[in-house]
Amino acid sequence: MQSLFYTTESTNQYKVFYTADLNGGGMLFGPEYPSIIRKFYPNRIFNTCMEWCSGPGFIGYNMLDHGLCNNLVLNDIYQPAIDIANKTAEYNDLSKRVSTYCAGDIGTLPDTLKIDLVVANPPHYDRSFNNRIADDLNWEIHRNFYTKIGNYLTDDGAIIIQENADGSDVSMFEEMINDNNLKILDVLKSPQYFTEAPMLIYYIHITKRM
Repeated sequence: MQSLFYTTESTNQYKVFYTADLNGGGMLFGPEYPSIIRKFYPNRIFNTCMEWCSGPGFIGYNMLDHGLCNNLVLNDIYQPAIDIANKTAEYNDLSKRVSTYCAGDIGTLPDTLKIDLVVANPPHYDRSFNNRIADDLNWEIHRNFYTKIGNYLTDDGAIIIQENADGSDVSMFEEMINDNNLKILDVLKSPQYFTEAPMLIYYIHITKRM
């Protein structure tokens, strides 16, 4: 399948390569994410941001483009997404700042990896319709993430995850967050994309419990 490209919307305007089957909404939501980060952290520049469930990296590359992080980690379970994310890094001369991993189990990432910001547009529905992008049966993908992400998150790190109220509410994730030395600080409806089902995007702001 021929690669398409999306252009980020800040000073550098990186070209992000993708194919139609890899677009899970990040192309739409990516431009909003920097303003959400700035709402919580107006002046902070993060050292290493990870986009979990990254696909081609629409959100992550927007983070780099807006100067919100120095380095980017992209992690996805699907190797073709990682392959095309690497193509983007090479094209934009970002290979020294971007690391990629194809890992369905967060716990298999390198022990030395330290992240101070996590962003994500993960699967939004507790169901199994054989849709890799949308479905997370019994929230097992989320559970694996919350159980293991603390091993990589710095003490002052933040997790800002995008969810969809058409498929969940924050109470569905509270136990798995609280049981893993994490805490919810805020829940924020998307200024642009909390409209009507199925477009009911919200963000969960999470930190370590210290």
